[in-house]
Amino acid sequence: MRRRTTVLILLLILALLLAGCGTKGEAPSPGATFDKEEVTARAEQVVAWVVEDNFTAVVETVRGDLQETLSEDALKDAVDTTLADAGTFVEIDATTVTEQEADGNTYAVAVIIAKYENRDVQYTLSFDENMALIGFYIK
Repeated sequence: MRRRTTVLILLLILALLLAGCGTKGEAPSPGATFDKEEVTARAEQVVAWVVEDNFTAVVETVRGDLQETLSEDALKDAVDTTLADAGTFVEIDATTVTEQEADGNTYAVAVIIAKYENRDVQYTLSFDENMALIGFYIK
């Protein structure tokens, strides 16, 4: 029960971080601010670190002011809970990159569909203009 509460709190924090990435009007086309290939490579690298259990690298990618709200242990617990029934990672099936504007800032959002042994897993990763990770969601 305590673990489930911890996971829910972590997911709430991450959801709040993503709330600032909401779209106002239409999103600019990919490439307007971000290079699609760079965003794809960065997002796929974050997924690779998750698969390798390298949560240190994931947290180091998070924007400095947000690192205080996200510990390696909390991230690992949330990922482990979410992936408990997924089985072994197989491959990345698809990656989609879009841009969103909020509060006068533009963010890149990568949605990755990863194939695991027992089911597909969706990663949604948001990056600021410096390519720092500002949002991480997995389902």
